[in-house]
Amino acid sequence: MNPKQLMLLCRSCSRAFHNGEYAERCAWLLAGTAATESHLKYRRQVGFSWQSEKGAFGLWQIEKGSVQTSLNWLQRNIKRKNQALFWLYEMEGADFRNLNALGAAGICRQMTYDHKLACLFARVHYLQKPGKVPSSIAEQASYYKKHFNTYLGKGSEEKYMEDFRRLIEFNL
Repeated sequence: MNPKQLMLLCRSCSRAFHNGEYAERCAWLLAGTAATESHLKYRRQVGFSWQSEKGAFGLWQIEKGSVQTSLNWLQRNIKRKNQALFWLYEMEGADFRNLNALGAAGICRQMTYDHKLACLFARVHYLQKPGKVPSSIAEQASYYKKHFNTYLGKGSEEKYMEDFRRLIEFNL
């Protein structure tokens, strides 16, 4: 996926949940996350087979446990669930059972080719975290490390900023 396509997707997803400048901030965070997690090309975590349920999936490199946590969170948050379903399926009254039927493992497999689904689950992952998405890229790098990659992950604030500039900022 090229950076322009990615930004369009991230903006669309963010606007499903937020308005104005805050939606734009969220879009940049989503784009930066994809840039540093997959370099906008890896759809399966390196080192894991395509048949395995372990590891991470999609341009945002989301793991099965995170997908399950997000499904559970959406089930309890009706407003957010409706926003997510409307954006994903582009219709009022879309049924959550479609996602539940796939289950976390099915969603992970689908995220390897469905960027819209992967972007949605990245945004829902961040929606569950405390605090507002910050405005500067440096602050977003810190937010990413704390809430997406965590202290256990190989990502770093420096890598986030470098990947963001190299793959997103300089290519728009």
